[in-house]
Amino acid sequence: MEYDLKAMDSEIKTIEERAKRLKELGQGFEAVEKNAEAILTFVYLLKKNVSDMIE
Repeated sequence: MEYDLKAMDSEIKTIEERAKRLKELGQGFEAVEKNAEAILTFVYLLKKNVSDMIE
């Protein structure tokens, strides 16, 4: 099975951008900040597994 790694990479970058924006918007709202940080942790793992394969 072939995977479209470039499309996945693009989606990962979009998720990362949106999670960072959400964290900014939620400053002072602990639940939002912590959950946005959790999302960014998973994005980091995705980047290591997908995005690094492209480079």
